Amino acid sequence: MPDEHYEAGEHVPSSLTAHTAPDDLRFTTAVDVYAGYGSQWHVYPVESVESRSEILTEPPEHLDTDVSLYTLPYEQLR
Repeated sequence: MPDEHYEAGEHVPSSLTAHTAPDDLRFTTAVDVYAGYGSQWHVYPVESVESRSEILTEPPEHLDTDVSLYTLPYEQLR
């Protein structure tokens, strides 16, 4: 079970963003967020996407360095 879930259009929480991220950074698709070891976060779309850039309204470079984006849902990678 994911640690957090966000729907399309919801703001990306500050815990996942870099300090330089725009205030209006949003998810463009529903995602599940899983905590990893240490401060690592893993963000999986609920439905497959073609590229990581399809998950956010801005480029993925606005995410913290401890955040990994995936193009397949978590269950498909198990």
